[in-house]
Amino acid sequence: VGSSALEKLFSYLKLGFPVSLPTVFFGILVVVIMLIWPKKWGEYCPSSLAGIIIALICQLCLNLPVHEVGTIPSTLFPEARLSFSSLHLSTITQLMLPALSIAALGMIESLLCGASAGKMKNEKLNADRELMAQGIGNMLIPLFGGVPATAAIARTSVAIKAGGKTRLVSVFHSIVILISMFLLGSLMSRIPLSALAGVLMVTAWRMNDWQEIKTLFHNRVKTNISQYLITMCATVVFDLTVAIVIGVMVSIILFVLNNSHLHIEVRDIDKDRVGKDLKHHHQKTRIMYLSGPIFFGTQEQMTHVLDELDDSLEAIVFSMRGVPSIDDSGIHEFFDIVDRLKAQNCIIKFSGVQEEVMIQFKRNHFDEYVGKESFCWDAIMALEALDQELISA
Repeated sequence: VGSSALEKLFSYLKLGFPVSLPTVFFGILVVVIMLIWPKKWGEYCPSSLAGIIIALICQLCLNLPVHEVGTIPSTLFPEARLSFSSLHLSTITQLMLPALSIAALGMIESLLCGASAGKMKNEKLNADRELMAQGIGNMLIPLFGGVPATAAIARTSVAIKAGGKTRLVSVFHSIVILISMFLLGSLMSRIPLSALAGVLMVTAWRMNDWQEIKTLFHNRVKTNISQYLITMCATVVFDLTVAIVIGVMVSIILFVLNNSHLHIEVRDIDKDRVGKDLKHHHQKTRIMYLSGPIFFGTQEQMTHVLDELDDSLEAIVFSMRGVPSIDDSGIHEFFDIVDRLKAQNCIIKFSGVQEEVMIQFKRNHFDEYVGKESFCWDAIMALEALDQELISA
């Protein structure tokens, strides 16, 4: 899809952009009608529908050389439809990966549509209901000759802008389209495609939250701006489905880059600040404060900091109150750190370990390896435990 879109774009650059005046006429006609259509009339006839009807009347009268919708099926059971007798194991195997890809893309686009519509109506999206309905619908559509479908942002926005308020909008929309297909198929086939493009252009413009976009650029949030611009360009160059995937991938990459830094601060023990009557001098005890996720991109930072510390450390406390998550590579790094410190006869304590991190420690049996008594609620309790162990030693 991406390569064909780029080839088409480069062909425009080489061959130019030939202008079809009749096509431009219908597109501009619908755009103008939708912009000047009085809001009070929109309660009885949406501006988009009015634009399409007027464009159709013009085409029937003028018969201009433009691309039209074309022949519309007049039956619910066309010849090209799914038949269970035509399914074979080899075919199912070949289609498994494409089917999963289409399902994933459909899921992303439908959730994006639901989130956009929910924001327009100030309602919360029920993601489970949306995906269940989409799955059931896509299992039935092939029996009627249809292709996989998803929620469409443009059509959903048109429905909301036209005054739709409940889920019955989709039901009545389907019924009207079905009746129109049987009764008005010959007329609907004459609708210029550029007229439909005009509807989508105005809808796309209106569905943008311009205040939010203005705030985005005004605050100069580089991450969000880059996500917005990349997704917008991908939508224009490719299509919405491909753009969503690219946008999600860019978001993941930017998230990893923005969270690839683990803040580490090593402090000496200040007895006056601790406020406890510690009996040991603790001159060779350090507290390492960790803040940020520990994963494959940040784990080595701990080792680099430890390399700079004195090898004659008697004890160290890892304060992990600011660590929200840890992956397997981070846990394996802690295994190596513990082995290294134990070889130096250094006592190790962990304080403030969050629940999610502790779950990962237990799954990898790290808590048993380092000793469950090495985990304390906070740094103060860890220092008290160290004080007793260092004195007894």
